[in-house]
Amino acid sequence: MGTVNPQTKYDRFGVSRLAETTKGTIYFEAGSSTVWLPLDDGAKVERIETIEDNANEVTGYEGPTAVYFGTQRVEGSLAQSKLMPDFAIWSLAFALGTCTATTAGTSGYKHTITPLTTDIDHPSFSMIKAIGTDDSGACILKQKFSECLIDSCTITLGENYVSGEVGIVGGGYAEENFYYSTSTAAGNTTEVTASGTRSVPGSNAAQRLANVAELDAYGIDGNNYWQIVTPTAVSTAAPAVVSFTAIGTTTAAGTFRLFHYCENQHTFTFPSKITGETPLKLRDATITIGGSWNGTTFVGGETIACDLTGATISINNNTVIRNCAGSGVDYGTESYRGGRDISITLTERQRDFVNILKKRNLLTFGLRFNIAGDVIDVGGTDYFGVDFVFPSCALMDVREGADGGMHTEEKTIVPLVDATYGQVIVIGKNKQAAYIA
Repeated sequence: MGTVNPQTKYDRFGVSRLAETTKGTIYFEAGSSTVWLPLDDGAKVERIETIEDNANEVTGYEGPTAVYFGTQRVEGSLAQSKLMPDFAIWSLAFALGTCTATTAGTSGYKHTITPLTTDIDHPSFSMIKAIGTDDSGACILKQKFSECLIDSCTITLGENYVSGEVGIVGGGYAEENFYYSTSTAAGNTTEVTASGTRSVPGSNAAQRLANVAELDAYGIDGNNYWQIVTPTAVSTAAPAVVSFTAIGTTTAAGTFRLFHYCENQHTFTFPSKITGETPLKLRDATITIGGSWNGTTFVGGETIACDLTGATISINNNTVIRNCAGSGVDYGTESYRGGRDISITLTERQRDFVNILKKRNLLTFGLRFNIAGDVIDVGGTDYFGVDFVFPSCALMDVREGADGGMHTEEKTIVPLVDATYGQVIVIGKNKQAAYIA
């Protein structure tokens, strides 16, 4: 029992590029609107279940005597240290909340992403994961989640590559391929049956045996402890029948617990990986500070090149997830943006005192991060990538530093809400037709 390879390198994560039409309803199926994300090792999205005890109750004992199931949520983080345009556009679209698409060149699409300002109810997406693997295609766990939201998104210009990371939260509704069944049977029985119509996957006897993770029994022949039972065979039926050598000698009833994989209750078809994209690099980035956005073009300003030593754009939605009265379920059924925070840090070699004076005098400026990678169509003028425009910014802090024996200054910048153009406009380009809608 339990032969799955636990290495994280075999993990798989897939997401829907389109928003859920009904929150809390999983509609994830492999297709053109879903993608298997190439992520950094250590990616994680999991259902967090809160178990509470009664330690604060007067029970006649100093310690707790009972536990209760509280609530459940989904939490996790996904990252690409070599950021792909698809992951960047998907992350920013769901982080900011609105995205419209038009064609770009012959085979590309232009995605205009702006902050959702008319509502605090952000679009959610479904996702799928599988962790671990073995030669039969089995894994430690497969899950599908609904009502997932991008709570935070960070884009960083590193030494060579652009990287991206998102924090994911969700109400906690999930479908999975691992089940627990209990049954009562005679102590000298030689088989137990799974609950309902649950089968055990596997194309041969060995695989089905491997997909029974644990079988144990309590109260056999009057013994008041749990005993591990070793299965000898698992049927192909639904429900599955698990056979074993009897561990008891009498017909007195005992309790059997069966933990097993099952894939006939939900579908777990993975989407395809994206092709035709390459990572975005620092060399692809043009940072312009001090210019102006006129609605279509960013004009003027100073371009920072070799003096740039680091830059980060951070978005945090401070997402709130709540359990609602009358929902009848333990997972959250309401989610909304608690308050969006956008911040920028920009570090460059210090050559003058200009930025400190700008901060002191509360001077504002435009800022653009244009990260344009490979050309989409040969001979064309549209490039895979993301283009950030911040129409109006202010310096919140300027700190002196040193890097490689040179003076540096780290600027903390806040994008202001411009009355005409808003706080930020992101233009992403690739070959995907749509995000969110």
